[in-house]
Amino acid sequence: MSAFTGAVGKQPSIRLSRSSERKTGVMTWRHWLPAAGLVLLGLCVPPSGMLRAQGTPLEKIPFDRKLIADQDAMWDLFGSGLVVSGDILVVTAPGANVDDRPSAGAAYVFARDPVSGRWVERKRLVAEDGANERFSSSVAIDGDTVVLGSPNATVGGVYARGAAYVFERHAGGADEWGQVAKLTDDSVSLLGKFGSSLAIKGDLVAVGVSGGGADLKDSGQVMLFERDRGGPGVWGKIATIRDSDVGDGGSLYESFGSAVALEGDLLLVGAATADVSFDGENDGAAYLFRRDGTNRDHWAFIARLTAAEATLCPGGRTLAEISLESPEVQQEVERCARREDSKTDGDFFGGTMAMAGDIIVIGAPRAEDPSGRIIIGAAYVFRRDPAGVDRWDHIAKLTGSDVLATPFFLGGFAVQWRSPVIPS
Repeated sequence: MSAFTGAVGKQPSIRLSRSSERKTGVMTWRHWLPAAGLVLLGLCVPPSGMLRAQGTPLEKIPFDRKLIADQDAMWDLFGSGLVVSGDILVVTAPGANVDDRPSAGAAYVFARDPVSGRWVERKRLVAEDGANERFSSSVAIDGDTVVLGSPNATVGGVYARGAAYVFERHAGGADEWGQVAKLTDDSVSLLGKFGSSLAIKGDLVAVGVSGGGADLKDSGQVMLFERDRGGPGVWGKIATIRDSDVGDGGSLYESFGSAVALEGDLLLVGAATADVSFDGENDGAAYLFRRDGTNRDHWAFIARLTAAEATLCPGGRTLAEISLESPEVQQEVERCARREDSKTDGDFFGGTMAMAGDIIVIGAPRAEDPSGRIIIGAAYVFRRDPAGVDRWDHIAKLTGSDVLATPFFLGGFAVQWRSPVIPS
């Protein structure tokens, strides 16, 4: 079933509301959702962990070795985030103390030794400006460039305006991994949280600003920066994509920019609290944009991806479209949502994501099991339709194989791309 919905102009939407049951669950570190062959879901993967896609078991991931930072200490939160590019691994520790500054945050670069195959720590990365607000809360890597976010950073006297820091491998010397840029934007307001999410591909960096700007309240936005814009080595801003650039007609508080991914000329943006099935449901959605071939600073909205279950009551329509229907149609959608749609509210679909080639994987960390009573988390796989360039079809929903033994699984909190084996 396709979860694609064409672009719809922003329309005044009727405010439909209902109270939804609050989901509860207890998260334990040993129950992160793993995946082999297709994706890695979760930050800590037990050696025996497996993932099941539509009933088909995948290969186990053998345990290699435990990595510990040289300066590891209690509450550093080492391992909160990790990214891999070739033989380089970056592990974040947003709670690390730096020069007696508590919770300043740091990240550690490991390189795989070509002879022994062991991962060896090469560099501890910290913000040059002495930021002390959980630097490395987000991370992205591509080749020899690493980007680390500090969304809680106070910038220009504005609390949680946020910043992102760019490091390059040979800046300052061979394998020095020196800081080459600090990215921020004066339009981001109090609690804007620039750097909530990050993605990098080649010379392009996407920065999620989940709190939005002064004129957007908490709608959210994504800013794109490109290397050598404004001078050699300068990372200049080339575009800002706002929540208002898509027309699904949900709540203003959609957390647009809660996750981002880049692949070629495509940008995928998550909105983990977007309303899809009904107003106030926080089902979550993801929005796909394509870079214009002529005007390279323009990104056009081309598709909305959602969990198929979330579109049951609206019939695939957005809330903006529903608001233009008769009161009878609106009432029927409301009745349907109250009666049938109890399994996607608060799923936070779009809170994590990965994209490579013609495949997109989107995490829903608070998705429920089929009974609608147990939170297990899930990841949804989409594939580009060969017959339609801008059409993406849902082909699989991934959940943990030990769901019954783990009633509060909370999977899908992180999605990282690996070599895919996609079910046909």
